[in-house]
This record gives sequence, C-alpha cells and structure tokens, in this order.
Amino acid sequence: MSRDEPCGFPSSRIIGKTLRQSKNVLDLHIHGNVQRIEVPRLVRDPPLTNDAKEGLSMRILLYVVLILAFLTIVILVVGGDLSGISLNASSGFGPDLGYFNGSILIAWTTKYEIRIAEYAPGPSPKLTKDHGLGEYSLHAPALEVFKNRLYIAWTGTDKYALLNVKSSQDGETFDHKSTLPEDSANGPALAVFNNRLYLASLVSKL
Repeated sequence: MSRDEPCGFPSSRIIGKTLRQSKNVLDLHIHGNVQRIEVPRLVRDPPLTNDAKEGLSMRILLYVVLILAFLTIVILVVGGDLSGISLNASSGFGPDLGYFNGSILIAWTTKYEIRIAEYAPGPSPKLTKDHGLGEYSLHAPALEVFKNRLYIAWTGTDKYALLNVKSSQDGETFDHKSTLPEDSANGPALAVFNNRLYLASLVSKL
C-alpha cells in the first residue's frame, strides 16, 4: 500500500493522483494536497405501480395488434386476391379486416358513419352486403372474432369519446352494444389472447 492510499478505504491511482471515496465524499490527493469534494447522492426512480405496469402492458399489446393488422393487410394486398384492385368505397381512415364464417369482412368509417361489407373475389372483385351499422366515429373501427361471434369496436362521437363494442352472429346484424366508461384519443384495437378478448386504446388524457 502506498502512502497516498489510506488504510481502510478503497482507492485508485490515476496518473499520480489517488482518489478516495467514503459515502458521498471524495478525497482527492494530488501531490500531498487534499481536496474534499461532495458528490450528490444518486436518487433511484420509484418502482412502477401496478396501474403503470398495466398501462405499459396495454400499450405494448396495442402496438403488437397494430403491427399484426398491418402485416395482415400487406399479405392480402401483396399476395392474395386483393392484389391490384380498387374497391368502390372510400374512407378517411384506415379500414380493418376480419375473417368470419369463411368470408373476408372489411369495416371502415366514411366521413362519419361506420360501415361493414363482405369481399367477393372473382374476375371483378367487389364488396357485397355493404351496410351501415347506424353508428358513427371520427376514427377507424376494429374487428375481431371471438367464440363464434364477430366483434366490432369504435370510438364514439360523444363529447367524452367513449369506447363502444357490438357483436354479431352472422356478420351482418350487430347487437349487444356496450359503451365502456373509457375514452380514447384514437380508434381502438381488438385482439384475442388466452381465450380472452382484449380491447386496447390510447387514452385522451394521462
């Protein structure tokens, strides 16, 4: 042990300098002179609460659902029967696709109204059974199949922008409407995992 290294304290020599640390105080020895420097204590971030963990999990689930929906659309457009066609329908928002009872269903929002139709393949592909749900939104809807029923979810046009869900046995008539006490800043997403139906959304205010 050198003279510059006091007994009982860890030290390190850096180009003729010895640095000693005790708690949050640094003793710097430079050629026999001692300079004491106070170092601020490190403050650890508090652990995440259960609500914060749940919110983070729902955001991750939402991102996963959006990625899967995007990949589904890419597969259908690039490699499926939808390649290179233009359907006679317009929307200011992205549509959602669902596969139900052997048919491809498309749900979208026109200027305000939510509509759903069945894609009919063939030499001249087109949409059939096109009809409105009698519901309105300023965002895209979401489709998902769960326990032999087709579910659709959307953000309402009420002043609170509450989330809504309906379901159907045949893909045409939707009932069992539920309005959730949760708001959304955008269109929701639906996903099935471990035999449960999940709804994810971005809240308007944190």
